[in-house]
Amino acid sequence: MQAGHGSAAKRQNDETDVALWSAAPHFYTMQSDNRFLDDLARLATGAMGALSGARTEVDQLVRQRMERLLADMDLVRRDEFEAVREMAVRAREENARLTERLAALEAALAASVPAPAKPRARKAAQENLHLPPSADPKE
Repeated sequence: MQAGHGSAAKRQNDETDVALWSAAPHFYTMQSDNRFLDDLARLATGAMGALSGARTEVDQLVRQRMERLLADMDLVRRDEFEAVREMAVRAREENARLTERLAALEAALAASVPAPAKPRARKAAQENLHLPPSADPKE
């Protein structure tokens, strides 16, 4: 009895399988497709890893080229530029102070030295002193 009962159950399972297969054929092929999708996912992951490595290499190559180009252009670093700029500002300030000092010294010198005598007055002074023209101390 049990044998007959088991074959009826098997037949019913077979009929259920056929019904499911006709309703959703992809359900039964999912296991084999799953392996294909796994392989495809592994392939995509490997490709992304390879592309990532290639991107890193390209980035390094571009960086090296840019550094070489900038070195050939003989550019100044920012800190060096700021140092030279500060030196130029201090030099301009010192130049302005020295210009003011020179103007003050020239004004003081002009105030302490009497104005030079006019040529006619000098000649008249020589005649009053009876000095020969060659004995003029300024000539």
